[in-house]
Amino acid sequence: MENVKKELNALYSVSVSIFAKGYKKIVLSGIFVTKNKKCSHEKIKTKCWNFIAPQIPFEEYGISPEEVRKTFKISRIKNDFIFNEE
Repeated sequence: MENVKKELNALYSVSVSIFAKGYKKIVLSGIFVTKNKKCSHEKIKTKCWNFIAPQIPFEEYGISPEEVRKTFKISRIKNDFIFNEE
């Protein structure tokens, strides 16, 4: 695992709520690490959804991933250092 360099990357806390008609709400949360210091919220939403959607078996339940309603909460994580275990 490569170390994240604070001067090159930024961390964002991401929470996504997924609503499919007839089912309970699914809430997932994670951390998004940017390649550059700044990243738009739209890009974060797109990247996160492209990562999450294939992992949820929507089709098994007759749900189209394009038809689910989803809301995102994104906030930058302020930090003085970032360190990954090697």
